[in-house]
Amino acid sequence: METIPIYRRPHGLMKCIRTSTVNIVIVLLTIFHFSHAQVATQTFNTAGTYTFTVPIGVNSITVQAWGGGGGARGDGTSNRGAGGGGAYASSTLSVTQGTTFTVVVGAGGVATGNPGQSGQASVFGNNQVVADGGSGGTNSGGAGGTVAGSIGTTRFAGGAGGNRGGTTGVGGGGGGGGSAFSTGNGNNGANGGLTQGGSGGTGAGNGGNGGSAAQPGSDGVVPGGGGGGRGSQGGSSGMGADGRIVVTYASNAVDLAVTKTASTSSATVGQAVTFTVGITNTSNGTTATNVVVNDLLPSGYTFISAALTPSTGTYVSSTGIWTIGSLASGGSASMVLVGIVNTAGTYNNSASVTANQPDSNTANNSATAVVTVCRAGSSSPLFN
Repeated sequence: METIPIYRRPHGLMKCIRTSTVNIVIVLLTIFHFSHAQVATQTFNTAGTYTFTVPIGVNSITVQAWGGGGGARGDGTSNRGAGGGGAYASSTLSVTQGTTFTVVVGAGGVATGNPGQSGQASVFGNNQVVADGGSGGTNSGGAGGTVAGSIGTTRFAGGAGGNRGGTTGVGGGGGGGGSAFSTGNGNNGANGGLTQGGSGGTGAGNGGNGGSAAQPGSDGVVPGGGGGGRGSQGGSSGMGADGRIVVTYASNAVDLAVTKTASTSSATVGQAVTFTVGITNTSNGTTATNVVVNDLLPSGYTFISAALTPSTGTYVSSTGIWTIGSLASGGSASMVLVGIVNTAGTYNNSASVTANQPDSNTANNSATAVVTVCRAGSSSPLFN
């Protein structure tokens, strides 16, 4: 009896049973896309502390921030001045994938005291981008968030809140200041009149309207609108709105998925086995370049042929290198590889793919087909 090679050492009595192909699950990364890069936007709209982690394939992000709006004066029963709108700041930052940044969205100010509470600043990272909050109102309107109190390549001020109108104890409340636009300063809220409340200023987030006599003031609008002052005997004044932070980035990552099947999972020596390999670029918007698949037949096989679809690629049987080239988003390529098995045994035939771009999901970059080969007339792969 011949000596059994180590790679075919038995684990008990092995029989030629059907072994299923190993399937790799394809996971799709779904984000917005534009041109040949995936462009995504992540928005933080509610006051609080969050984190942002730079995705795979991203080396630059644009951060836009609005500070919280100031609350109107809220004590007593007389008509009150309004809160100012939050400032705007933005910058484009160079980043490294996998880096985590702290994101703080500034809260809008409440409207219960004198002055009303100022809005909090919105902050990205270690003060890389800061948008100042608007000030709370008194009898006069609060100032808008300032350029000086903000950090960023682009900065604009929030609008000031309007003053209360009429005489002491009688009149309308001031309108809240609008938060800054991304292209310019926010507009001031209007002063209250003898009986009418002032209109809120316009901005990325409008200021709340001031209350007319016996009417409450309105809350500011996200992001960062200042709260409107109440009219005399009007109940509550308006609160400032929370700020906002928006992070926009483009990723050049791809998602290449591999599938592989065999024409049979149980063969005999001398039989031809056909392997079908599929490559799909499941990324949404990015073309993969220099796509290369490594698929070398095991040593127990003799190469017969390789048919490529599309036919523009090349396959070198001695190295197992299948060169595809470029593969557009949503595109696919396939290869039908035929070999004759010469030796009994259990063989794993694997295919793996690489490209110039980083891959967002490496779990689906390879697949394996398993074929058990027996000697003709035998039920065991252990003997030639």
